[in-house]
Amino acid sequence: MAVCRRHGSRGPALTFLIMGAIGYMVNTVFGAMFTNGTETSTVGLLYPVESETREAKKLDGMWNFVRSDSSNPSQGLREKWFSDDLAKFRPTIGMPVPSSYNDVTEDASIRDHVGTVWYDRRFFCSEELATSARFCALWVGALRFGCVDQRPASPEARV
Repeated sequence: MAVCRRHGSRGPALTFLIMGAIGYMVNTVFGAMFTNGTETSTVGLLYPVESETREAKKLDGMWNFVRSDSSNPSQGLREKWFSDDLAKFRPTIGMPVPSSYNDVTEDASIRDHVGTVWYDRRFFCSEELATSARFCALWVGALRFGCVDQRPASPEARV
């Protein structure tokens, strides 16, 4: 059944405002009921957040860290450090992420280093994700490194 309104009627606008207010209240109530209060606002975020179709995994924590020699910044690429664990190529140190590596250690060679550094870390994902993923991506700040069908898009983007 269709309802016709006179031109100039405020019915649809008022209905929209009421439904919007009800939606806001429902969202607020259910949000308060089903969260533990540690979630942060996602307004304006440009990177992926967890949803019904997307699994997000934080990789904060201790990572293996190696700095390239300042005189030889492409050494890691030439020696293909990205192809395996960093520890197989050079001695690594534990580095907390996120952090500023220049501020973490007392070692002057790291504290004063400006140049190429390498991080790696092993992590686990669900069996479902490992066997059925069509696309996975690693976001570092605003930079995306990804793979399709579990094969790296490029050697530098090994996930």
